[in-house]
Amino acid sequence: MNTGPKKPPDERTLPHPLTFFVTAAERAIVLRRLRRYGRDRRRALLNLVGCPRVRGNGRS
Repeated sequence: MNTGPKKPPDERTLPHPLTFFVTAAERAIVLRRLRRYGRDRRRALLNLVGCPRVRGNGRS
């Protein structure tokens, strides 16, 4: 039984943040419009910008 520390995960498989700033009114509009495409905001945004599903990121 190995009781040593675990090997860290491969950085390429970890999620990466995408951050930008908008006003409160703009945020409300963006979130309302994304809801039209589903409850998963991440997937809705990726679909809207034409980003295909990518394997290996743990989230499809």
